[in-house]
Amino acid sequence: MIVSGNKSCVVQAQYIFLHHVMLEALLLNDVTVPASANFSDEYRRLRKPQQPDKQSRIGRQFEVGALCNVVYRLN
Repeated sequence: MIVSGNKSCVVQAQYIFLHHVMLEALLLNDVTVPASANFSDEYRRLRKPQQPDKQSRIGRQFEVGALCNVVYRLN
C-alpha cells in the first residue's frame, strides 16, 4: 500500500524516468539490434567509427547514457 505522500514521489520518479527514456530515444535513434541479427556483426557495426566526428555509435550511446544519468540525478 502506498501512502499519499509516497505516491507523489512515485509519480515524480515515473516522470523523471519517462523524460530520461525520451531524451535517450531522441538522441540515439539508431542503436537498436534486431532480434534476428547476429550479435557479433551488429556489435562490430556499432563499434565502427562514424563520420564526421569519427565516434562509434556505441561510444555515442555511452556518452548520452552518462549525460542522461547526470540529468536523472539532478532531478
